Order: sequence, then structure tokens, then C-alpha cells
Amino acid sequence: MKVAPNRSEVSPNEAEGDKNIMAVHCYFKKVGTGKESIVFFPAAGFSGIEGEIFADYFHQDYQLFLCDLPGYGRSSGFDQSIKTKDLADWVIQFFNEEKLDKVHLIGHSVGGFVCLCVAYHYPDRVRSLTLLDSGHFNLPRFPSEMGKSAVLMPLLSLLSRIFKRKIYPFIGRYILPSIEDSSDTIETQENFLKFCRWMHLNDANPYVSEAFFKAAVPLKQAGLPLHICFYQARPKKMLSAIRIPVCLFYASYEGIEKKREQFERKNIKSFLNQPNIRIIKVPGAHYVLWSEESPLPETAEFIRAAGN
Repeated sequence: MKVAPNRSEVSPNEAEGDKNIMAVHCYFKKVGTGKESIVFFPAAGFSGIEGEIFADYFHQDYQLFLCDLPGYGRSSGFDQSIKTKDLADWVIQFFNEEKLDKVHLIGHSVGGFVCLCVAYHYPDRVRSLTLLDSGHFNLPRFPSEMGKSAVLMPLLSLLSRIFKRKIYPFIGRYILPSIEDSSDTIETQENFLKFCRWMHLNDANPYVSEAFFKAAVPLKQAGLPLHICFYQARPKKMLSAIRIPVCLFYASYEGIEKKREQFERKNIKSFLNQPNIRIIKVPGAHYVLWSEESPLPETAEFIRAAGN
């Protein structure tokens, strides 16, 4: 088992002469020694260790890279506004440094958006794309997924377009502390049980507790451009344009939240007739990778088929 940083000093953008995008490095944990590679990106708030469930399942046949998102964990981030191509370039830089040609991508939530950007801009570098409750909807004007920052997102988005680099130190100093209330992120048993109830997860699932107590990471200033890029992007349009094999697991929210159930059902209809996209409904809420009805067997079947 290997844990290693991707120690690049120059991003693809800088190599092409663009000095406005900060050079970043991707921190990852490597597991397995197979010929084909699986790269996993987690949801916001977790390090790449959120994907430990995939590492345990696939490590005998594949090499896996469990990556921290830019601006989270031990990955550095961006210092100004970015576009989806910048995000994809960052991942491709990581591929190149690790000598990865074509990979299987798995991404949850914001991590799914990162994977989607790569598949959209560099389809020739992707064997398959597995999206975990991600990609099939655009974020609403006030996205509940972004917690306390939801009411501020329209304003932050506008300011990021106008001021680019200058706005982030201001947000980091004056707004971010109020968004990241430390009382909500303290790793206590009480907060763990609260998280499990909120997300309708089994608190006896060892992968859930492992992620909560060992892989939870706070949002940093360097992670803000990623979130604003996600907010400004149109993932549905990007996913519609992709022609590589895609497996999309979406949370049903049935019996949990009627409004969100209708939201998911409405958005998933856009992709029912797209032949390259396999759609699988998962009972429960957002963390489909830890659902009682595990997506692992279907993910394995999909990846094996795409690798042939």
C-alpha cells in the first residue's frame, strides 16, 4: 500500500503560458497492482479515503488511486476562479506524472463532477466513468448540497467572475469561518450518529465510521474555486455530450424526502434513452456508495465490461 503526493511544480495551464492558474498537486493513496487503473475522487468534506470501500473490493485486480480533491485534505488548490477545463487539466497532469494512459474514473458528488470534467474534455484518457449521485443535475440557485454557503452562492459566483483571484482571500478571511462552523465538524460519536441519521446510513457500517473519523477534512480557501466552478457549470449538458461508457448511480430518496425524490426522478429522465449511460437507482440518500444495497457488484460488472 502506497501513499504519495503528486509533486508537480507546473500545471498544464502554466506550461502553456497561462500564469493565472495556481500550480497544484494531487495527494493520493495507491492500493493494488493490477494492469488497469481506477481513480476515485470523493465528496466534499472527505479525503480520498472515502473510497476505501472500492479499494478493498478491487485491489486484487486493479491499481486504485484514492485522491484528495483540490483544496481538501493534502491536495493543494487553486488561487483564483477556474473553469471545467482547468479542473480537467489538473487531473490529466496527475495522470501524466503517474504514467496513467486510460483509466476508469469513479467519483462521488463533487468528486463525480471532477471526473465528469475529465471525461468531457479528455474522453481519450478515460475507459469508463462511474458517477455516484452526481452529473445528472445542475445545482439550483441556492444549492442545499453546499450547506450554509447556499444562500451566498449567487453572490460569490458573481464576485468570482468579476474579481477572480482577489475575491478568494476576502472569502477565506471573512466568510469561510462562518460557513464552516466547527461545532458541525467535530469528530464525536454524537455527531457521527447525527450524520448517519441525516444521510440515512447504517452507523454499524465500518466504512462510514472510518471515513467520518479518519477522512473528514475541512473546506479551505484553496477549495473555494472548485465549489464555485461546480456551481457555475452545467453538468447535465456535459454528461449528455459524453459517449464513453457511463454508469450512473442515483439516490432515490424514496420515503426520505419527497421533494428531493421528485427532483432526482425529473433529472434522471434526461438520460434514460442515452445508450452509453447505464442508470441504477439506489435506495437511500446521497451517500450511495455506503447504501445497504451495495453498488459494488454492478460497478465491478460495468468496469470489467468497459475494460474489454
